[in-house]
Amino acid sequence: MSSDKARDNYKQQKALEEARKAGTAEPEKDEEGRDINPHIPQYIAKAPWYLNKGVPSLHHQRKDDKEGPDNTWYQKGARVAQTVTHFRKGACENCGAISHKTKDCVERPRRKGAKLTGKNFEADEVVTHVQLDYDGKRDRWNGYDPALHQETIERFQKIDEERQKVKTKLMNKKMLNKEKLSKDDDSSDSDNEEMVDQDEREAEGSTAVFSGVNPKNKTSSKNLRIREDIAKYLYNLEDDSAHYDPKTHSMRENPLPDLPAENTVFAGDNAARRTGQFQNFINVQKYAYDASEHGEDVHMVGIPSQAELSFKDFERKKQAQLEEQRKIMFDKYGGEQYLQKPQEIEQLAETENYVQYSRDGRVVAGRPRAIKKSKYEEDLFMNGHTSVWGSLYKNKQWGYACCQQCGKREVECTGQVETPVVSSNPVKMPEGVSEVAVQKIEQDQKIQSAQSSDSSDYSSSSSEEDEKPNKKRKRKNSPSNKKDRETERKLPGSDITSEEYEQYKRTKIMSEDPMRNFV
Repeated sequence: MSSDKARDNYKQQKALEEARKAGTAEPEKDEEGRDINPHIPQYIAKAPWYLNKGVPSLHHQRKDDKEGPDNTWYQKGARVAQTVTHFRKGACENCGAISHKTKDCVERPRRKGAKLTGKNFEADEVVTHVQLDYDGKRDRWNGYDPALHQETIERFQKIDEERQKVKTKLMNKKMLNKEKLSKDDDSSDSDNEEMVDQDEREAEGSTAVFSGVNPKNKTSSKNLRIREDIAKYLYNLEDDSAHYDPKTHSMRENPLPDLPAENTVFAGDNAARRTGQFQNFINVQKYAYDASEHGEDVHMVGIPSQAELSFKDFERKKQAQLEEQRKIMFDKYGGEQYLQKPQEIEQLAETENYVQYSRDGRVVAGRPRAIKKSKYEEDLFMNGHTSVWGSLYKNKQWGYACCQQCGKREVECTGQVETPVVSSNPVKMPEGVSEVAVQKIEQDQKIQSAQSSDSSDYSSSSSEEDEKPNKKRKRKNSPSNKKDRETERKLPGSDITSEEYEQYKRTKIMSEDPMRNFV
């Protein structure tokens, strides 16, 4: 049935119901030919799904004429008057009664049961076989003897008599104390007040035994609010804060909306209503409304169990459809492995690799620090080379360090490595610094050595003739010159990143440091 046709049928049904209520249409007939009042609500006129016969009827609202179960009265706890002298086969091993088994015995468990001792047998219970219906099984007063209530009445009467005796005794004692005080004029007023207070405390303590109040407690906390609790209207006293209804003692909105959730003590009465199964109830109610709008026979108030089952079936079909669409997308485009949750052992993986660092950040012992790789491909060996192109910088050209050849794609590796010339003062470079950094460090050392030699010549000369050329030489080689400063910054092949230069400064060996060989 299409949605348009279902909507038309629903409108026709509504129009017919309005006509029947107005009296312009004939009322609906039940299965026995009797008229059905059109003003009866739908949730009463419609039979539940488990009693629905498919025809209009009010039979489910009428009492069944069939003879039901026999809900007759029977006596609970009645026992058979008998004398048992020995243990009978099949009887309870605990009390010795044959009317029940050991696992169903309600007597106090004995250290040695009646089967072992052979004495103190309990009488058998009177078993009444009656057929009870749903209400009869749950009738807690069926089988109760009203005569047993007389014992409760007698117990309360004895309590009232004892209370009256104590009250009379205290009144007599108070009268005697008053007579004694009137005769004894030498006693002080404070002693008189103390004696009266003591009598009142004794009276309160004696009557409290029968009233169920502990006299040691200062106050009775029966229906009192805890004084540490803050009233709802005291959380925010601003005029534009959440509305407080004094009649129902309710504040639905949050009085402190700007406060973080972790610091919120009271978030309003509506916050409590959104917890638990409230959201599920709203979803079922929304589904029932949408289903009834599309012509489905679902009613949340009239048939709540059917609405719940129908909603669960709808959710199950919806989830199955989503899983099918998801499978189709994975089969077409792939990528299912990226949604798999890693194993717990992989998430909680730990390592005990020991790494020791020096003061300047170098790795002394253990696995060296891993260098962060870039997004580009690395370690690509071409034409039989064992090193990458760019590992050698020679004569202002890049090449391979394995064969000391320049060029990139057209050069085949020969395997012959030229013996490098070892300098007298090699610079120990940290791991991860490229050849570009080596070139810059060597040129920095040359400039520093030239500056130091010029300054020494200038200080040792004493004549004016030698002083002028030295001053010119110093001015020429001084880094204060703008052109020379640009030369220092723009060295040949000085494409050094800031990270590499910072690492070099951290690991640079300061030969002029007087504390270098202190350790």
